[in-house]
Amino acid sequence: LTRPERMRDQMSDKDEQTEPPETDPEPQGKEPAQVSRRAMLASTGGGLFGWCVTAARRRPVPDRAIWWTVPLGSALVAVIALVVPQVPGNGQIMVQSVLQTPLLLTTLGLMAMAKLLGTAIALRTGATGGLLTPSLAVGACLGAMVAVATGNVTAGDVAVFAMTGAGCLLAVTQGAPLFALAFTLELVQAPADLITAACAAVWLTWAGH
Repeated sequence: LTRPERMRDQMSDKDEQTEPPETDPEPQGKEPAQVSRRAMLASTGGGLFGWCVTAARRRPVPDRAIWWTVPLGSALVAVIALVVPQVPGNGQIMVQSVLQTPLLLTTLGLMAMAKLLGTAIALRTGATGGLLTPSLAVGACLGAMVAVATGNVTAGDVAVFAMTGAGCLLAVTQGAPLFALAFTLELVQAPADLITAACAAVWLTWAGH
C-alpha cells in the first residue's frame, strides 16, 4: 500500500474503535408501572381469594356429615388435579413450578384459578387448613402473569415478579403486610432487587386495599 492508503486505513480503524456502541434507550417509568400492575393484580386477586374463602366458611359442615363431605371434596380436587397437576398440596409444588419452569400466560392463569377453586372446595366440604401457602401459590401465579404479559420472561425477572405477587396477595389475605413482606423475602433469601420491588408493591397493595 502507498503511504496515503495506509494513513486512510489507520484513520478508519481508529474511527471504528472510538465509535460508541449503539444502545437502546431505557424506557422511562417502566419499573414503577410494573410495580403498579403487580399491586393492582394482587389486590384484585386478594379480594377474590378472600371472598371465596369467606363464602366457603360461611356455613360450616355439620360434624355428622364430615365423614362424606371431606372425601367428596377430595374427589373434586382430584378431578381438578387431572387438568392442573400442581393443585394438590399446600402450594409448594405450584410455587416451584412457577419459579423453575417457563409457563404461558394462559397456563399461569389456569393454575391460579384452579388453586383458588381447589382451596374453596376443600374449605367448603369441611377440610381444615391455613391459607398461607395457598396465598403464596396464587400470588406467585399472578405475579408471573404480569411478568409474561409485560415481556419480562427471563428466569430472574419471572422470579422477582412471582415472589412480589406472592407477598402482595399474602398481605391482603393475612391482613398483615409486614409479616407478608418479611415471610416472602426470607423464604427465598431475597436479593436487593427483589427487596426493593417487593417493598414497593406490598405497600401499594396494602394502601389500595
